[in-house]
Amino acid sequence: MIAPKVLDFLYAKGISLEREGADLIARPSDAVTSEAVLLLRRYKPELLAALADGEVFEVSGRPREARGANLADEAEIVWEEDPSNFDYVRSYELTTSGRKRIAKWTGEGRRVGYAVLRQDAPHDPCFPGRFTRRIFFLKDHDRDSAPNGVYRCGAPCEAVDPRTISPAVPGRLTPRAWGKRPNKSA
Repeated sequence: MIAPKVLDFLYAKGISLEREGADLIARPSDAVTSEAVLLLRRYKPELLAALADGEVFEVSGRPREARGANLADEAEIVWEEDPSNFDYVRSYELTTSGRKRIAKWTGEGRRVGYAVLRQDAPHDPCFPGRFTRRIFFLKDHDRDSAPNGVYRCGAPCEAVDPRTISPAVPGRLTPRAWGKRPNKSA
């Protein structure tokens, strides 16, 4: 099977690959060479078969589970800090006891936002009476706190650009989230 070899090639080039339906999205776009495009086109059917819809093959080398399983039930995104201050936030699915209220954050770093579910959102089928929704957080070594740190360039595997997040819409990585700044004209 050639798909693992293509994924290894993409990994070596620092390229993540996401499947959205019948489309493959390679990021960051400025890392996608003409050689990578040829491989993606040539082996697209095998790559589509290797990745589930919504699955992401991250630069970390680990596939991420399909995103969007609970997105349809989101009513709003509540930001506890101004999202325009961040190049990226970490997205995480958390099981909670309510659709709207959210407990104090006890995870690593700090929570900067979360999703509120619709009043008629069903409970999590694996946890009756509990609800799964997205939360957004940052760790102490992320770019907002350590601009010259480990994520000066690049982003953690769960990172998304907060400018792309809205209810029922998964966030996505952008060049800004990867640490690329737009060129400023003189």
